[in-house]
Amino acid sequence: MSCSSGPVNTNTLANSALKIYPNPSDDLLYLEGLTAGATLLLMDINGRVLWQKHTISSNGNLTVSAFQQIPAGLYTLWVKTAAGLAVAHRVVKQ
Repeated sequence: MSCSSGPVNTNTLANSALKIYPNPSDDLLYLEGLTAGATLLLMDINGRVLWQKHTISSNGNLTVSAFQQIPAGLYTLWVKTAAGLAVAHRVVKQ
C-alpha cells in the first residue's frame, strides 16, 4: 500500500466510528470500528513500515500487539479502507 501517492480523503474516515486507544500507550494499541478489507500500516517518522495488517473479518476490533516492541516515540497509523479511502492517525508510544 502506498500512502504517499494520490489524494487522502479524510472526510469519511475522520467522521467514522474508528477508535484508537489508549493514545498515548506504553503497551498495546486497540482499534475499534474497522471495516472488513481495511489495510493498516504503522510507520515511524522516517516513513519506514514497522507493522502491516490486512483485516479480513468484519468484527471491527483489532489489538496491535506489535506496539509493545517498538521504542518510545511518535508514529503514524495509516488506515485504508477497501474503498480506497485513507487517513493517517498519530499515535504515541510512551
